[in-house]
Amino acid sequence: MLELQNITVRFGGPGASPAVDDVSLTLGEGEKVAIIGETGSGKSVLLLAVLQMLPPVATVTGKALLEGTDLFSLPQREMNKIRGARIAYVPQGSGNGMNPLLRVGYQVGEPLMIHQGLSPKAAIRKAVEVLRRFDFGEEEKLARQYPHTLSGGMRQRAMIAMGVAQGAPILFADEPTKGLDSRRIAMVAEAFHRLEEQAILCVTHDLRFAREIAQRVAVIYASQQVEQAGREEFFREPLHPYSQAMLSALPENGLRADLGFAPPREDQELAGACHYYRRCPWKCERCRVNPPLFDLGGGRKVRCWKYGA
Repeated sequence: MLELQNITVRFGGPGASPAVDDVSLTLGEGEKVAIIGETGSGKSVLLLAVLQMLPPVATVTGKALLEGTDLFSLPQREMNKIRGARIAYVPQGSGNGMNPLLRVGYQVGEPLMIHQGLSPKAAIRKAVEVLRRFDFGEEEKLARQYPHTLSGGMRQRAMIAMGVAQGAPILFADEPTKGLDSRRIAMVAEAFHRLEEQAILCVTHDLRFAREIAQRVAVIYASQQVEQAGREEFFREPLHPYSQAMLSALPENGLRADLGFAPPREDQELAGACHYYRRCPWKCERCRVNPPLFDLGGGRKVRCWKYGA
């Protein structure tokens, strides 16, 4: 359904370090994929690049094929028809992306006004039906409320409802659990489970949430994809040293990881080296050359010389 091929994003010209560096991913019909990694690794930039929502100073190369059509080749007028109708986007911020001056029902129904030409009254009626899919309770009353009257978890679920109101087959979700407590995170996870037909590409640094909602996991570190695997494989046996360190740092695993401090990747001494070189316990002389993403078969990929031929 959606295939990302060798996507690279730079801000500030050809000589700038990439914010996203040669990332390739596929998202099948109805598939749920989580992109995980620490803050600043390039996860959110990747989503915005695919949607052509980056500022003009950004340079994007590669391809984003939606059912064979390269989204990067489309003018903004055509992309406006894609966004919301075929790819919905839920921004990060605990639902703070909602307009505080508009009622919840109007905002959830707005995509129907834009893409289906429904009147506000008809769109709000439809919005109430969409809200019922997420089991809010008293949905008619909720539709008349303003966002500030909702909890962070409810606002985030309302944002998800807004994203799927038009029936877009793909949903991009950017840090949907950021700033939420465990109870509200569980509510958001339940909302995702109700989206059985939608394909979801979810950016998160919440490993537990990724395990809860995803079928496949892709790991991004310092702008590059370093691992890809099925959910069970990844959480049972992560291959990349960064993935292993992340999972070791979970409380249930004893908070054992010491990631330490990594100097900027622009360090001239290590120009062209593996991005994880400074932190890696396995590093050797060969690692001064950045490895490719090795395909190990069965959907597993890893960027590490240890797994090279």
